[in-house]
Amino acid sequence: NPFLPNNELDSIKKTYDPLIFACEYLAEDVDITDNPFAWAFSKDKHIAKDLTLDVWNGNKDNYMYLSFDFNRDPITCGVIQHINDTIYVIKSYKLANSDIYKLCERINIDYEGFVFIVTGDASGSSSSGMVKDARNYYTLIKQLLNLSQGQIKVPTVNPRIEENRLIVNSILSHYPVQIHPLQSDSLIYDLLNVS
Repeated sequence: NPFLPNNELDSIKKTYDPLIFACEYLAEDVDITDNPFAWAFSKDKHIAKDLTLDVWNGNKDNYMYLSFDFNRDPITCGVIQHINDTIYVIKSYKLANSDIYKLCERINIDYEGFVFIVTGDASGSSSSGMVKDARNYYTLIKQLLNLSQGQIKVPTVNPRIEENRLIVNSILSHYPVQIHPLQSDSLIYDLLNVS
């Protein structure tokens, strides 16, 4: 693009999917069907190789972030810590034929004594996210994990897919991320295959 200085163009190029960049900024004719959602994901860069680090058991001095997604089946939750400027995806729960009660029970057993910050799918706060006793998912998670209201950090609406894609790829491009290859294999599968 002759209208942008090279340093600005280079900065933009690092943020966008290479195909979208070629189409939008270089005016090239590209086929963007079957374009991976997580185009910035790299097995070599993002899948942890050193599993002897203490971090893989979690560090009780740091918040344990729990990110819930309320699919009907399976129900999922990512377990994440931010330690020394690195995001560690410690575990990805993906429980088939299960419910929020069983998932929270597993979290309580696996991460007893941790301080949780809960986030995730905004639909868990709505009436469509109702579970037993006419409570929504986040009200129930708060009770089951014995949390204060300040530990629940959920958006009022889910971001658009395009926004999510930009955020995911920006983090993968510009931030140290390490994903446990065994305990987060379902997340790795999604990062490699969702388009």
